Amino acid sequence: MPSEKTDRLSDRESLSGSDESPAGRPPAHPGTDCRSASQALRHPENEAASASLHQSASPDEIDTQEHAGADTQRMRVSESLLDTQVAESATRWTVHRTAEPPARPAVAAPLQTSETRTDPISGEWTLFAAGRAARPDQFGMPSEPSIPPESCPFCHGNEDETPPPVWTAKVEPEDAPADEPWSVRVVPNLYPAVNAFAESPYPADDGLAAGEGSRGHTDGRGPESPFDSRSVSRVSTSEQTRGGSRPELFLSEPARGGHEVIIESSRHTRSFSELNPAEMAVVFQAYANRLNYWRNVAGVRHISIFKNVGRDAGASLQHSHSQLIATSRVPASVDRITRRMQAHHARYGSCVQCDVLRSEIQVKERLVCQTQSLVAYTPYASRFPWQVRITSREHQPYFESLEKDMLEEVSQLTLRVVRWLEAMRPGSPYNMLLFTSLPAFDGDLSSQHWGLEIFPRVSRIAGYELSSNCMINPVYPEAAAAAYRQQARLSDPRHALR
Repeated sequence: MPSEKTDRLSDRESLSGSDESPAGRPPAHPGTDCRSASQALRHPENEAASASLHQSASPDEIDTQEHAGADTQRMRVSESLLDTQVAESATRWTVHRTAEPPARPAVAAPLQTSETRTDPISGEWTLFAAGRAARPDQFGMPSEPSIPPESCPFCHGNEDETPPPVWTAKVEPEDAPADEPWSVRVVPNLYPAVNAFAESPYPADDGLAAGEGSRGHTDGRGPESPFDSRSVSRVSTSEQTRGGSRPELFLSEPARGGHEVIIESSRHTRSFSELNPAEMAVVFQAYANRLNYWRNVAGVRHISIFKNVGRDAGASLQHSHSQLIATSRVPASVDRITRRMQAHHARYGSCVQCDVLRSEIQVKERLVCQTQSLVAYTPYASRFPWQVRITSREHQPYFESLEKDMLEEVSQLTLRVVRWLEAMRPGSPYNMLLFTSLPAFDGDLSSQHWGLEIFPRVSRIAGYELSSNCMINPVYPEAAAAAYRQQARLSDPRHALR
């Protein structure tokens, strides 16, 4: 059995150094950040308590404290030192409880204390409570039954179960099976969230036109919509009746726009991670094409592209797909963020996202990965555990205006992040959100910047979050970024952040 002195030396070695243990192995146990434990032990209150004790104690008292079996009546230990010793003992137990490295990188908060943070872009605040990560089944996910391809309406062979496509594309033959007729297929949603405009925004020739390597709308424009704000009653007849003498309290208008499904493969895939790089590139070309199309449809004021993977993330079908919803109204949260970005630009003369990027690159502790043109990082006030934001180094307000090479670069970085995430949290449901500037934005575009976010749905949204619109996040972004970087080194060192 090693001596107590050797044990303590081993503890100090385990609790110091880089975010990676010797020989490239991950830290000793998931949920434990050794550096964080060391920092907690060096907290000013604990150091002050220790110093005070040694200054007030005589050499005999100190000697008594250091030797086991001495007269316990002479040991006078303050409450602060007891707390420190308990923390040190617990940390020592946690560090040495696992002899073998875990299957995936460890993730923990820098400190086991609660903290609130405000996002500099959205203004929303998040409550970080790292101790809640230890709750039973905090990150537990129920398994989902598999759906056979023959029952999936998105698989090749079942095309007649969806509306006719409005855009299709196929990757080069060497990147796809020989019998694959299409790689990406965009169709109107069979169960739309919004009403279509009075006249279809799609061309009369069924919405398909020949294009280079694909079939789809090549000009990105639709017909003029009959939508006119003057023809929309802000208060419906039924609401006027229900509203009595105060009809202005009960406003309504038809929810108009478009709702499309981007089917990302003719094969029965579940996630981005099952696509190859060429297929991912075509998916992101589809995003840009459909955004360009809908931003030119009269009456459309906001466009959202999002992806749900797994039932807990909102997916009703397992087959890998994304969705686009174009609406005639700007959501209140989007309007608020747009105005905040404008206010920052008016005050400082710069884009807030560009300022955040410069700071993140300088600080480095929340960086996940960098490419020639892109940065992936965990936001300072991440609303969800392991949330990652991807955006361009150079200022660009519209995602759909990115060049083809840049779109491909975004798709490859997104693919890597999703694969790292699934390596750390196998089978976890996740969401992807794509943000781009408003179609009819009439302000200074120097204030707006596109972004893409990915986060697993591994923590539950409950009463507090719903009542306060404040998320409780059990994983600090600094710990999440360290876990992503470590997973990148394990998966492919070529893409690890240096």
